[in-house]
Amino acid sequence: MVPLHVVREHHQLLPDVDQLHREGFAAVHPISELFAASGALHRGTRR
Repeated sequence: MVPLHVVREHHQLLPDVDQLHREGFAAVHPISELFAASGALHRGTRR
Protein backbone atom coordinates (compact mmCIF):
# COMPACT_ATOMS: atom_id res chain seq x y z
CA MET A 1 0.00 0.00 0.00
CA VAL A 2 1.24 3.51 -0.81
CA PRO A 3 1.51 5.82 2.21
CA LEU A 4 -1.01 8.67 2.22
CA HIS A 5 1.67 11.39 2.37
CA VAL A 6 3.20 10.04 -0.88
CA VAL A 7 -0.18 10.18 -2.63
CA ARG A 8 -0.78 13.73 -1.38
CA GLU A 9 2.69 14.87 -2.51
CA HIS A 10 2.17 13.34 -5.95
CA HIS A 11 -1.30 14.89 -6.25
CA GLN A 12 0.15 18.35 -5.63
CA LEU A 13 2.52 17.86 -8.58
CA LEU A 14 -0.34 17.29 -11.02
CA PRO A 15 -1.54 20.24 -13.09
CA ASP A 16 -4.92 21.70 -12.23
CA VAL A 17 -7.75 22.36 -14.69
CA ASP A 18 -6.67 25.96 -15.33
CA GLN A 19 -3.09 24.89 -16.08
CA LEU A 20 -4.31 22.29 -18.56
CA HIS A 21 -6.52 24.85 -20.33
CA ARG A 22 -3.54 27.23 -20.58
CA GLU A 23 -1.54 24.41 -22.18
CA GLY A 24 -4.16 24.20 -24.92
CA PHE A 25 -6.47 21.41 -23.85
CA ALA A 26 -9.98 22.22 -25.07
CA ALA A 27 -11.73 20.03 -22.51
CA VAL A 28 -10.69 18.69 -19.13
CA HIS A 29 -12.70 15.98 -17.42
CA PRO A 30 -11.66 15.28 -13.82
CA ILE A 31 -11.56 11.54 -13.27
CA SER A 32 -13.64 11.81 -10.10
CA GLU A 33 -16.51 13.22 -12.17
CA LEU A 34 -16.21 10.47 -14.77
CA PHE A 35 -16.16 7.69 -12.19
CA ALA A 36 -19.02 9.21 -10.20
CA ALA A 37 -21.11 9.56 -13.35
CA SER A 38 -20.52 5.92 -14.26
CA GLY A 39 -21.11 4.67 -10.72
CA ALA A 40 -17.63 3.11 -10.76
CA LEU A 41 -16.19 5.00 -7.80
CA HIS A 42 -15.91 2.67 -4.82
CA ARG A 43 -13.80 4.14 -2.02
CA GLY A 44 -11.62 1.62 -0.28
CA THR A 45 -12.32 -1.17 -2.75
CA ARG A 46 -9.51 -3.13 -4.34
CA ARG A 47 -9.74 -4.83 -7.69
